[in-house]
Amino acid sequence: MMEQERPAVTGYEKAVEAALDEQKIAVYVPATMRLAHVKAGSAIVGTPFRGGVLVDYEGNLHGAANLKTYADRALHAWGRHVKRYPTVARALVEPYEVVQVGSFDPEAGVVAVFRGTQHGALKRWLGVDDLDEAELLCTGAKFGRPS
Repeated sequence: MMEQERPAVTGYEKAVEAALDEQKIAVYVPATMRLAHVKAGSAIVGTPFRGGVLVDYEGNLHGAANLKTYADRALHAWGRHVKRYPTVARALVEPYEVVQVGSFDPEAGVVAVFRGTQHGALKRWLGVDDLDEAELLCTGAKFGRPS
């Protein structure tokens, strides 16, 4: 029986695999108007790709009941990013067009936010004065948190 050849790994897949090795993926907010079409408060996750940053985002435009928190939206964007689902919610941006504000751990269902100016940038993106830590936790039975 002949063994099937495995398809070549693309640059995108290598970038995602590197992020997955650490079980975390970068969380961003826009730094320029390049992502002006993205709904404010959307979770934006991404990985370096071809000199830029490939991002996927989720703003819950359709009011899905399972996307209650910022972390829930990050989980959805992360899933789309690593599985490469066809979507219009993806963009390749220049590194200066986004600011990394933290990282998302899909196993724990937690967005870890950097302190300092990045913390303030996320608050502005979310349109809040104080960042509620509950927004940084995924909900649902998988994470042991009520949905």
